[in-house]
Amino acid sequence: MLNMTYPFHRFEEFGKLSAAEMDAFRMLAGVSREVPRGRTIRDEGVPSDSFFFLVSGWVASSHVVRNGGRQIMEIHLPGDVLGSSSLSMEKTAEHLGAITDVQVAEVRLSQFGQIFIDHPRLAALFMLHSQSERTALMDRLVCLGRKTAEQRIAAFLCDLLERLALLGLVKDDSFELVLTQEQIGDILGLTGVHVNRVTRRFADLGLLERRGKRLHILDRAKLASVGMHLPRQRLVNPHWLPATY
Repeated sequence: MLNMTYPFHRFEEFGKLSAAEMDAFRMLAGVSREVPRGRTIRDEGVPSDSFFFLVSGWVASSHVVRNGGRQIMEIHLPGDVLGSSSLSMEKTAEHLGAITDVQVAEVRLSQFGQIFIDHPRLAALFMLHSQSERTALMDRLVCLGRKTAEQRIAAFLCDLLERLALLGLVKDDSFELVLTQEQIGDILGLTGVHVNRVTRRFADLGLLERRGKRLHILDRAKLASVGMHLPRQRLVNPHWLPATY
């Protein structure tokens, strides 16, 4: 058994992992590797033969269009699976880049298939995690298509606050925001200047306060109301989950 500490909370949103399932994942992922801030973890358009488990740090999943623009599809935090959308593709469909220094564990698909045989419940929890990512992208699509800039930014900050809280990285509704205004703009389809203008307006309204990289949400309920943000309720221990072995 590998003595590795992995953040399993994203899988355990749907059901508690057994000791055997944790050991199986540790054996599958092996030893994590470090990727420095600003470096590519995996490029778009290369053979799709693995995915990654994010152990620590922040990662952006993005797509670069032909005119040179970039759309960030998702900001990944520890416990997230990276590159799962490319499992059905011959070539990878996204660029994975390290926003901060990160640690990632690479899972080869040649080994991953055995999990479905030996630990079907773990495979089902992986599928549920992937579906929760799909729901997050659906919410983001609604945000981009039907919400104003103020609503997009408010909803994004509320979602980030909730996700970081699961990692114990929020204290009194404040957290370290490592993203630049340009990166937030790339996520929400806005310019960095527009992001700066809106966040200043939120500060003037008493919704938030920023000191350096530390962001303090002063009125969480009102910010959620502005963003029309409704937290998703996870389905815990669905009756159809396979038994634990």
